[in-house]
Amino acid sequence: MSLNPRMPYEIVDQWAKVCKQYPMLVDWLEEQKQSSLEKLPLLRENVAFAQGQCAMLIEVLNLIKSAPDTAAKFK
Repeated sequence: MSLNPRMPYEIVDQWAKVCKQYPMLVDWLEEQKQSSLEKLPLLRENVAFAQGQCAMLIEVLNLIKSAPDTAAKFK
């Protein structure tokens, strides 16, 4: 994942800190993502909402996981 050019370094740095200080939060988000992905084929209502939720969880997790490396590149 590449860093959004409009995203300030401070935001990336804060995500990096979240990743390091709260690994259980990252694990929980992973579990939520996996659960949402597993339920997706079974849904009959609100499919677009569930797809958006899955996409958002994937993007947030990618950002959080790449933040420490990305923040290190700025230093």
